[in-house]
Amino acid sequence: MKVTISEIYGCKPDGLAQSIIGTFPRMVEWWIGKAERIMEGGLRRPVRYSEFRNMHYHEWRREFAEWNTHYAQTSSLVAYTETRFRFPSYVRRGLRVKANFAVIHPNIVAVRNGCLRISTKPRLYSYVKLNPRDRRQSLLLEQAEKGVWRIGQVLLTGEWALIPLLKEAELLETVDPVLSDIARTL
Repeated sequence: MKVTISEIYGCKPDGLAQSIIGTFPRMVEWWIGKAERIMEGGLRRPVRYSEFRNMHYHEWRREFAEWNTHYAQTSSLVAYTETRFRFPSYVRRGLRVKANFAVIHPNIVAVRNGCLRISTKPRLYSYVKLNPRDRRQSLLLEQAEKGVWRIGQVLLTGEWALIPLLKEAELLETVDPVLSDIARTL
């Protein structure tokens, strides 16, 4: 059985992380523009997500060449979700991102020394200092760094990070030691 614990940590992103937080909304808007053109072209049915992403992936790579390609995945998914729910009665009303944030793919994030280490550009990492607010959050970070928990898709702003932590729980054991440690901190 999988267990997921989602925690909101206060954070302090470095300059490179601030850059992706500022650029990610532009990536989402770029994908929204592609979706608008599809809808304005008279398409009568919504396209599947994979079809939508694949139509424009190579163009995205040229437009945002300096960024890790996992951002194509997460930004296109945000845009697809936002526009899909408006299809087919979608009317262009200036659907625009109103906040600076980034959605970080699980494959490009890890915990290192109390920070999120995020691949932002090829062979370049940003670091986001996390500020646990209690013993439980500190323990979860320590365990994530040791690989006890896998990190899911992170939502990052300039002030906080929403971090889902995932773990397989042993149902055949009477007590899962990791979950017991977490329960004792409550």
